[in-house]
Amino acid sequence: LFRRGHRALTSGTSSNRSGGGGALAVVVGLLVARCGTRVCVDREWGRSRRNRRSSSSSSSSSTTTGDEVLASPVSGRSYEEFAALVEDFRKPGGFGEELQARLAQRAAESRNWLEEWWEELAYLRPRYPNAVNVNYYAALFGAEPLLGSRDRETAAALATWYTVRFQQALARREVPAEKMAKRPLCMHQFTRMFGECRVPGEPKDELRVYEHTRHVVVLLRDQLFAFDVLRALPESAGGGFEVLSPHEILHQLRRVVARAGDASVTPCPEQHPPVSMFTGAERTHWARARGELLSLDPCNRRALEFVQTALFCVVLEEAEPVGADQLSAALLHGDGHNRWFDKSVQVVAFRGGRVGLNCEHSFGDAMVVVSMRRWIEDVLASEGGEHNPIQDSAPAADLLPDALPEPLQLRWKLNDNLRQQLATATTTLTQLLRNVRLHVLQFRGHGKNLVKSTGNHPDFWMQMALQLAGRRTFGRPVATYETGHTRLFYHGRTETVRSCSVEAQHFVDAMLQPESISDAERFELFQAAMEAHKQYIMRAITGKGIDRHLLGLRVIAQHMGRSHPVFEHPATQESVTFHLSTSQVGYSKQSFWGGFAAATNEGFGCCYTIQPDSYTVSISSYHVSKSDRCPNKFARELATALKEIADLVTRSNPSKAKL
Repeated sequence: LFRRGHRALTSGTSSNRSGGGGALAVVVGLLVARCGTRVCVDREWGRSRRNRRSSSSSSSSSTTTGDEVLASPVSGRSYEEFAALVEDFRKPGGFGEELQARLAQRAAESRNWLEEWWEELAYLRPRYPNAVNVNYYAALFGAEPLLGSRDRETAAALATWYTVRFQQALARREVPAEKMAKRPLCMHQFTRMFGECRVPGEPKDELRVYEHTRHVVVLLRDQLFAFDVLRALPESAGGGFEVLSPHEILHQLRRVVARAGDASVTPCPEQHPPVSMFTGAERTHWARARGELLSLDPCNRRALEFVQTALFCVVLEEAEPVGADQLSAALLHGDGHNRWFDKSVQVVAFRGGRVGLNCEHSFGDAMVVVSMRRWIEDVLASEGGEHNPIQDSAPAADLLPDALPEPLQLRWKLNDNLRQQLATATTTLTQLLRNVRLHVLQFRGHGKNLVKSTGNHPDFWMQMALQLAGRRTFGRPVATYETGHTRLFYHGRTETVRSCSVEAQHFVDAMLQPESISDAERFELFQAAMEAHKQYIMRAITGKGIDRHLLGLRVIAQHMGRSHPVFEHPATQESVTFHLSTSQVGYSKQSFWGGFAAATNEGFGCCYTIQPDSYTVSISSYHVSKSDRCPNKFARELATALKEIADLVTRSNPSKAKL
């Protein structure tokens, strides 16, 4: 079940044999009966007073669904061997039916049969570091300085102010429940966005959410400082809290900078040990080091409590990244220093005024962060567009910041053993970060406007381009995952959308044979691939996907202390070796993007946003992979594929296309 990479459990691959049919179609399409999942959707804010279950079908009725999916490349004798194992698994009265019955019983007894298992298996039990493997980044405001603020502290103050305002809007339920096709979506993930921290443990980590917290923690030059960003109001004013003004937050940040010392002098590890580097270590290593920190001195316990209970962290970076590639790498990991990779949200500000986020994945998925960005966009529009509340106004006379308490510097005490462990963690993390390669493709050839004018969907369009670029890069169909949300369901997270369908590969085959196949035939195959992708997405987001269900069957088998050869067959293993990990994070008129690391050493992580006349794609890979796994090269292949698809569609359907 486990592979390195934050999307390891969601992966899916493609397989083809002569004459069609997919191996993964056999393993999941024939095996998985859709198990009822209780839906609990709030008409007011993501919760409901009544539950209903999704449809449940028999395993045999899933055959059609599975046959539309390509799995790992398998053919001939290997395929026949695998098919025989599947038939044994799904025979009447067999092991598959027993697993299904037990899973159905669990579903009948819980509001979400998957939630606990998914959180543990995808996040809390794996021992690889959070850094790179789990956390993702968001260039929330693109590559431009925030509201024109080229001063790091000013940009950080503004980003902090808007983030705390969003947190308060969530706390007061002023953020409307999101909807899809007029149906409300579960908002549970938003409740864990702030005041949350992942705490390392053995054999698994723990997610802790702290309520009634008022402070942030600032990381600068391997030092940590805490100060309140919410002020209690007197009862005469109605009680509650108000957010500090942007000027007050800026004043506190400047106090932090003044106390952190000369930026031109390298921090002294003896005086200011880089304890935050532990959070980028292997999880058991960090758990044991944390235990020793707690037992060594009360100041360590106090410092850890301040970080864990903070609303979020604010990182003041000394670097000034140039261009989208440098900015993205700095947001995803930087040099490993001055990050608390366990916090759900870290606001990262650079010299020059650029700002973004680094987010730990356990609390929720990237679209929660995208929702915050949209909220900030709406607030900016309602408050004067590009108005900068710091540069364009003076502090209010009655809110002079000198009355604010000094930020509290958090202190650490280490012994020789902890210093050695910290040195090991630092070396290991540094090597991990050196292996990451990241490139941002800013494709200007077309975007949402052209795609919609041809009657197509911009996301499906990108997925077909990824299939074409992937085939040219790998030379074969490979495991391809796209995120599909399941927030129509109580505490829903994600389901795998398997983009490497039979129809998609037929289209790719046709595109690679331009002389032997006409435009009309290729266009027909393109339309079929787009329709197949649409149908798969609809199944995934309505609780009729296959991967989470298959995971449930495997967990039941493990709890029984049993297995079946079909789970260990190479075709099954290949189906969860995810060489193309992809996700779409929304539409915007403004430039923004985010991303994550590849899920396999040989693969790519591709995260994209869609603008009216462009696509922005974060592409990651590892140095340890083959030379042709360079993200820049894949970006060129992807740009070529996007252009070729646009050319094909405009030639085949010129009456609709509007360049």
